[in-house]
Amino acid sequence: MTSIARLGEELRAAGRPWRHVDVLGEVDSTNAVSLRDPRAWRVVVADTQSAGRGRRGRTWASPPGTSLAMSLTLPMPADHPAPGWIPLLAGLGVRDALAGLLRSSGRFALKWPNDVLAADVDGTWRKVCGVLAQAVSAPTAGAWGSSSSAGGGLVVVGVGINVGVEDLPVPTATSLHRLPRPAGMPAPDRAAVALAVADAVAPWYARWAEGDVAPLHAAYRAACATIGRDVVVHLPGGDVRGRATGVGDDGALLLDTPSGRRVLSAGDVVHVRPGESDSPREGSELGSPTGAGDSGMIGP
Repeated sequence: MTSIARLGEELRAAGRPWRHVDVLGEVDSTNAVSLRDPRAWRVVVADTQSAGRGRRGRTWASPPGTSLAMSLTLPMPADHPAPGWIPLLAGLGVRDALAGLLRSSGRFALKWPNDVLAADVDGTWRKVCGVLAQAVSAPTAGAWGSSSSAGGGLVVVGVGINVGVEDLPVPTATSLHRLPRPAGMPAPDRAAVALAVADAVAPWYARWAEGDVAPLHAAYRAACATIGRDVVVHLPGGDVRGRATGVGDDGALLLDTPSGRRVLSAGDVVHVRPGESDSPREGSELGSPTGAGDSGMIGP
């Protein structure tokens, strides 16, 4: 079992692309730390955050020792045609990592564009992870940890996972320790989760960066619970309602509405359940490693 103290050594091991690993105590946010000193193939993990921020101005709490707050800094290939797939492939990597740790691929799904859902003990799908990608202009490295200076900048991918959280602040959230697992299997610890996530995200990123995108697209679409659902998408200009019918090759959500097909590159999605209000449940959430900065959001 990997300990937090040995996480850096494990991540820098031969065959892995990660070159800079910082395991910290309390930070404002792991994305903010990464954006202040952006380096390709850097991993920042923190025990707790004091100033995590989520989408739409939501606040995020990260109780010490209960959540995994980590950020992965990846090279942005120059002129890549589909940068919007970065948060999607990161979410797919998290989903793969968690499914492997709990030996249950059917227990985890994706909500476009940046959430990982888990089937809780009562069978209800609840959020276990959020992802936020932020672009920053900086000298970059080539694919898979090389020192080449060619590229289009960097992307900081923040991942917040509820691992051992017991006092969940909203009914739409869950944590890994609450989920059923095979008899005799111990609950996963944060170091094991961090290692599994880093190991799962890197290969999907490599395929995307090299243009081998068909397997990525197929895997994401198969795991995306948003496809085929009635949804409400909150946009700056107002809400859009319709049925999500797919995710395009550029990562955009395809939404069929009463007025026709919409192609959405960003937005806050709410899955509408029959008989339920389509209003989002606002409030504090857990484990987001997002931070402020002058970098741009990567859509979706």
